[in-house]
Amino acid sequence: MTDLHMHTNFSFDSDELPENYLKQATARGDTHIGFTDHCEYNNPSFPTIVDFDLYFSVWNDLANKYPNIKILKGVEFGYADGVIGKYKQILKKYPFDYCILSIHTVGTRGDCFDLKYYDGLDKHAAYGQYLDETLKAVRSDIDFKILGHIGYITRYAPYADKSLVYGDFASEIDKILIALIDRGAALEINTSAAGLPTKTVTDISIIARYVELGGKTFTFGSDAHSVVRYAQNAEFVKNLLTSLGINYVVRYENGMQIKEFFE
Repeated sequence: MTDLHMHTNFSFDSDELPENYLKQATARGDTHIGFTDHCEYNNPSFPTIVDFDLYFSVWNDLANKYPNIKILKGVEFGYADGVIGKYKQILKKYPFDYCILSIHTVGTRGDCFDLKYYDGLDKHAAYGQYLDETLKAVRSDIDFKILGHIGYITRYAPYADKSLVYGDFASEIDKILIALIDRGAALEINTSAAGLPTKTVTDISIIARYVELGGKTFTFGSDAHSVVRYAQNAEFVKNLLTSLGINYVVRYENGMQIKEFFE
């Protein structure tokens, strides 16, 4: 499975050199690799503006140096109402293979990473607002291919029970999943779940519900911010999907979906 969610020193929260991932991919015998550095105009906690001319120049240089690996050029946008136009302009200007749309912030409360986000909110209110924002993102006219890590909020929430499971927010989650299926975008299975009782973000109960609703389009992303996490828990994801009757994930090249069937 191609790892489609990774960050390099183009992202505010990573110091990893892009070439280090390519060295690791070469050692593993991988044929494709996807980079998705942050771009967030809206995030009051961590604004991130990327020099995309330089971004593409780096990937093109590395593609010449590593001809046996297809470098997929992606981006991770952090959703917010006020920056949809800017994101659409970026996608129109640059030849991305795909875009991950993620929800890190909710309105003016800031990033869910920041404990200030939770001031005055119990878990149901905090998670409910996050899911409402997620639905708005999925229904937006940003041309995203992948919805990133539903459940990002669970990584940082200060509650004793951090979990975001289907049964607690069934109506809200169904609306998100149905909208995602209707637009033909992929649901990411993200394995950056340190400190959580599950190995994936999104929770397995939500992944299973997506399949029940007819969803079949998944991508795999380690969300690595350093090379040591590249492709982490890929085998777990493969086994999970197999148990749900799904025998492939997808990758995107030039915006086109390509199935990667499990061996």
